[in-house]
Amino acid sequence: MIIKKTKSGEEYPVGAIYVDTSVALHGLKIFLVFLLLTFSFSSFSKDIQGVVYLDKNNNGIRDKEEPGLKGIVVSDGFSVVSTNGEGSYVIPRNKRARMIVVHQPVGYYVKHYFKQITGASGSYDFALLPREKKTSFSFIHITDTETYLMKDWVNNLKDYIARQNIAFLIHTGDICYTKGLKWHARNVNDSTMDCRVYYTIGNHDYVDGDYGEQLFENILGPLTYSFEVGKFLFIGTPMGYGDKKSTYKPEDTYRWLRKLLEFFPKDQPKIIFNHNLPVQTEQFILLEGTEDELDLDESNLKAWIYGHWHVSMNREHTPGGTRSICSSVATHGGIDSSPAYYRVIHVDEEGNFTSKIRYTYIHRKIAIVSPKKGSIPKNPDGSYTVSVNVYDSGSEIDSVRCSILDNAHGIGWKTRYEDENWQDLQQKTDWNWSGHWTPLTDTISDYTILVEAYTSDNRVIREKLKFRFSPETREGKPVTDWTNLGGNPVHDARTDASLKLPLQMLWVQNAGSNIFMTSPIVEDGRVFIATTDDNNSTENKILAYDAKSGKELWQFTTRYSIKNTIIVSNGRIVATDNLGYTYILDAATGKLLHDIDIGFKRLPGFSYGIVQQGDTVFAGFGQSLSAIKISTGKILWKNKDWRGGEGSIPTMTLGDGVLVTSSNWRALYGHDSKTGKLLWAKKDEGITARQGTASWQDGKFYVCSANRIFVMDPKTGETLKSIPTEFSFSAASAPLVTENLIIVGTGDRGLVAFDKETFHPVWQVETGTSVVYTTPYHADGEQTVESSPVLAGELVLFGASDGFLYAVDSKDGCIKWKFKTGAPVFSSVAISGNMVFVADFAGNVYGFVGNN
Repeated sequence: MIIKKTKSGEEYPVGAIYVDTSVALHGLKIFLVFLLLTFSFSSFSKDIQGVVYLDKNNNGIRDKEEPGLKGIVVSDGFSVVSTNGEGSYVIPRNKRARMIVVHQPVGYYVKHYFKQITGASGSYDFALLPREKKTSFSFIHITDTETYLMKDWVNNLKDYIARQNIAFLIHTGDICYTKGLKWHARNVNDSTMDCRVYYTIGNHDYVDGDYGEQLFENILGPLTYSFEVGKFLFIGTPMGYGDKKSTYKPEDTYRWLRKLLEFFPKDQPKIIFNHNLPVQTEQFILLEGTEDELDLDESNLKAWIYGHWHVSMNREHTPGGTRSICSSVATHGGIDSSPAYYRVIHVDEEGNFTSKIRYTYIHRKIAIVSPKKGSIPKNPDGSYTVSVNVYDSGSEIDSVRCSILDNAHGIGWKTRYEDENWQDLQQKTDWNWSGHWTPLTDTISDYTILVEAYTSDNRVIREKLKFRFSPETREGKPVTDWTNLGGNPVHDARTDASLKLPLQMLWVQNAGSNIFMTSPIVEDGRVFIATTDDNNSTENKILAYDAKSGKELWQFTTRYSIKNTIIVSNGRIVATDNLGYTYILDAATGKLLHDIDIGFKRLPGFSYGIVQQGDTVFAGFGQSLSAIKISTGKILWKNKDWRGGEGSIPTMTLGDGVLVTSSNWRALYGHDSKTGKLLWAKKDEGITARQGTASWQDGKFYVCSANRIFVMDPKTGETLKSIPTEFSFSAASAPLVTENLIIVGTGDRGLVAFDKETFHPVWQVETGTSVVYTTPYHADGEQTVESSPVLAGELVLFGASDGFLYAVDSKDGCIKWKFKTGAPVFSSVAISGNMVFVADFAGNVYGFVGNN
């Protein structure tokens, strides 16, 4: 027998029939692959088909008697079609498309409004349920939560949604990385929040996978979608780039958007959600100058709502036209130290919308501001001020009332329906309710004030306080000026004022909107302040008060929020708003003298404090940084050396002819104040974390950044000394430099005094936990002091985020006196003669007197 071998080494006799199994198997594999490819090609080459029908049985399965719905828009993110008379639709197969999404029209609800495209043939059907048509409604906007940890902000949202009948919640991205995406999918969804929850994708939501948006689509939903509530068309769109490569480009989105808008009336009001803002111009035109140009103003776009920047802004691009609304972060402070909040947008029956910011982590907080022991402010008409700060993150405060009873007649709570001796207070801001009270007698008497605040779900928040009324008050003598933060352009906040404790509140007035980092300034017996309004940009004001009585002298409305330091110089007030508009007003009358556009108009918005020396004020940021002659409004120079950076809150500083300003995450800069020439840019040792304000003394700049204290040469920017500490300096506070100490507010642990030579801690004032969190990326019980401490004799005065004003001993930090406002005090104090002025976040401006 003759034996042969196969190629694989197997032996077989000559003449026998032999089948090489390896070749056979290989051929079988090729055949199977051929069949699979043939099937797949056949499947994927078919058009996408489906039916949209009215689900009368509410079971998600179409029965014969359940009619198809005509004119319902369906999309795969590239093509957009509508259903025919039988409710059927056909979409051309697109190999890039991964989802089919049905539009959710007015009067209908869709349990599952999107379906993953698979290789299998079949019908992509959508069951619509009828629901009541809303004529007015509210929705919630959150963004950039960047967390995978459960904290109380989630409960705040749940409580508010349950109590206020919210139509839907929109999260505009930066859910953040794989852990964050999965956590949100489990904890912030339709079921857990008890309302529809939508997401748009942010740059940090493109994660590892076959493509960047894969995980987002698999667990949170489609990149593009649309729905209607009331008169409005809402559209969700993706940010077209991120940490991992996206298969869906911005031009894809805009082309899809153009197709979608063709199915809806041009005059229908529209709101678009996205993680970022695509235009900075007045006109809202996408892909301008290309063949795909899309003018959204022509489509009646009412608002573009976004996040990404971790800041708070509400901009009107054209008068009465499109608004772009950026919200800060619900989970922690914003990059520019914007408070932690979520935004509620209400739409009325006419289609008008208004915005309301709701701060997180606040539980039934109430404080009686006035009257209280030793502080019973008297008004010019002879009445006395009643002022209450109250807030709750999970519910609206519907009403507040008070009863002030003579202790001789007994004290007790009365019910809401026993109105004798009860007085309704008027709401001034989101925090403050105020009214007037006239005592029964002008003699010294003991009283108790009872306060009841009623929430939207009929809960009652109560507070009670005993006080002694006396008609006698100290005399305020505001005889000196306080023109800048710390009283001067170098922010050397040391005074010789000798203040008698306890300070007595002579007056308190509410400015009608929140007061953020703006601090009172004083000139010629007048106190000036400015407000912020990122709700609707209608209550942004500069106000003047008589320093002795608190009487409002005038107010001037600005275009946008003023978030930081204003200045006064020779009868001129200067302030710069969030979009860089700079106003020069007559200090006596409030008349506008100069209205200067320094060309800012960019994100993240101007939140820095301005500074003045002589007849020159310095305002702006990056290439809009300008020196302006106050008397004429003329721009003397503009910065040409650097641009860009994130938002932040330091006030600019002057010293030795050098202007110190900064760009968050970029650098600390020194400019020649006369010419604008860039002298140096400091980028090392953590100094790029730009929250802290610099101060100048003895020919040196002192600045705190990250966890370090720096002493720097003004002319060269050289670090003369730098030592790390155990504290975080993520606060706006400017160091108070005394003969032996450096005293500064921290982002996490109150006020700290360091030895001037060794930088070792000497004493620390641990304040209470922040009422509102402003520290970037943190909300973990921080004891933040944003304000800059001021020295008055041997006392250090400062406000804190825990809702108190403090006076402590400069030698050992011992608390000598404190005053409860109940709202954060981000403002720094101003001292004039024997008077102290400060403001709280609730919009209250206070005038205290310190001695006779």
